[in-house]
Amino acid sequence: MRKISVIIPCYNCERTLEVALSSVYDQNLQIAFEIIMVDDGSTDGTGELMKLLEKKYKYVRCLAHEKNRGGGAARNTGIRQSDGDLIFCLDSDDVLPAGSLAKMIDRLDEKKCDGVVFEKNIYFKDDINSPLSEAANKVSETPLSLTGLFDDQEKSFMTLSNFLYAREAYTAAGGYPEHHSFDTQHFGYVFLSRGLKAYTCPGAFYYIRIGYKNRTYFQRAYEAGDMSINMYLIYEDIIHLLSPRIIKEIFYFDIFQKTKMVTDEIAAYINSLYAADKNDFFIQAHENYLQPDGFKRRCESIGASEDLAGLFMEAICLHKDGRYSEALEKYQKLAAEGIDSKVMYFNVMRCMVALTGKYGKAETEKEALKISGSMRPKKQKVLILPPKLTATLVKIKNILKI
Repeated sequence: MRKISVIIPCYNCERTLEVALSSVYDQNLQIAFEIIMVDDGSTDGTGELMKLLEKKYKYVRCLAHEKNRGGGAARNTGIRQSDGDLIFCLDSDDVLPAGSLAKMIDRLDEKKCDGVVFEKNIYFKDDINSPLSEAANKVSETPLSLTGLFDDQEKSFMTLSNFLYAREAYTAAGGYPEHHSFDTQHFGYVFLSRGLKAYTCPGAFYYIRIGYKNRTYFQRAYEAGDMSINMYLIYEDIIHLLSPRIIKEIFYFDIFQKTKMVTDEIAAYINSLYAADKNDFFIQAHENYLQPDGFKRRCESIGASEDLAGLFMEAICLHKDGRYSEALEKYQKLAAEGIDSKVMYFNVMRCMVALTGKYGKAETEKEALKISGSMRPKKQKVLILPPKLTATLVKIKNILKI
């Protein structure tokens, strides 16, 4: 029997949660459904409200994290405890218009695809009947493509953050990342980079609440100055599909200081590079690597590389495999040529922290950011390692006792 699992990550959302939850019951669903709410360490009355809602509404289950772990972790917890063959993650301050999910399920069946996105996002503050603005997907009868995440003409990124997908697609995409707070955006990039197919559903809309009192995961990350760092972590998962020119631009970007949205953060810059030269943005025939094992296959295809782009890509691949010492060797090769950047410093720290074995993936990233937060290294050309990088490694070893 078919079933859809609606997952609602909850954090300090006592003023908006019931509105979001109740909208699920207006979806005209013709298949079984369940709703799983996950309290992500809320500090207000969200937890108590969830217990009341569980009694008030049918097919609702409540789960909880002892401490705040982020939206990605909350979504993963809910999905792992669910049993539907279809999944939709609803933000606790957003609203589903009547019948949207039913339309999306029909569209998924019609196209025999892995996921379906909304035709339109409608932004509101307090009342969905008084919208502030909207953004529409222009791609309709063709599947969304990875290029659409960079192409202003396609706008496919508009609604790829919250969408309906099959459980098998969730598994193929590796779930939501838990090591940074742009988890839904990241999931969308990985979804398309692994060859999964998604179509737009005409007539399906999604109401997004903005300007409300409680800040979203995205807002908190942006205010903390993590905009470019988080987007860089997204690009890591698709870097094997990018041309050497774009890889170098990512490598040299100052992810610590250039963080202002649209004007100087990395996403705006990378998008501008795509607009300037679409033909030298992805590698040729990048479609051949749009598979779950595409990253490894791409690294194997280039062999032992000695250029910046190749070494950087190999280091990231090794890091993903948990081969941190080997990844460090790649960065040392770059440093020996007098090549360095803040992205490299950050990645060296991530490897060093991971080598302690003290932390899980999410905690490793946070610890690396904590150590690097006060660093503002400058480029220096020396034979083995830039002095600041050498000093930093000694400091990290002392701190981590490795």
